[in-house]
Amino acid sequence: MSAVEVLSRNWGWVVLRGLATLLFGVLAFVAPGLSLFGVMILFALYAVAEGLASVVAAINRALISEERWGSLLVSGVVSLLAGAIALIWPAMTALILVFIIAGRAIVTGILDIMTAIRIRHDVTGEWMMALAGVISILFGVVLIMQPGVGALGLIYVIGGWAVLFGALMVALGVKLRSLRPHQPASRYRPVMP
Repeated sequence: MSAVEVLSRNWGWVVLRGLATLLFGVLAFVAPGLSLFGVMILFALYAVAEGLASVVAAINRALISEERWGSLLVSGVVSLLAGAIALIWPAMTALILVFIIAGRAIVTGILDIMTAIRIRHDVTGEWMMALAGVISILFGVVLIMQPGVGALGLIYVIGGWAVLFGALMVALGVKLRSLRPHQPASRYRPVMP
């Protein structure tokens, strides 16, 4: 089974990842006055949900086929670790939070680009995943270069990234749904007594 077939069968996990990211971004814009603690909890919950979705998708891939699933697993574990750190040490400073978010964005961005490159011959629209990866990397680099961003600025930067990334992931998931193999209608007809 090819990587595209596996991705298309698991299109729902891609959409779920995108929707979780979109929700995170919208909440960041709707409630910009959240305290730093609220931002950490919001980020932690998002990262854990996204990480769990990625780990489950990687496990499904591993069980369904011999296709590559390692990068998806690494992405999920990185997200889970980032979320766990934010939950375990909620009193951490904004600077540490910025570096955790930046590191996670860079790692998952690289992994998304690698996946897009791997599926480029099998699917049109892989550019959405590559673009999402580039946006994640740029987001992480900006956070590293400007770690002194205020909490409110951080919320808007994070919200903007989350909305862009989430929208691209939802679009990719919908595209993958259209590529999934169609099951032929069953020819079984129950025998009437």
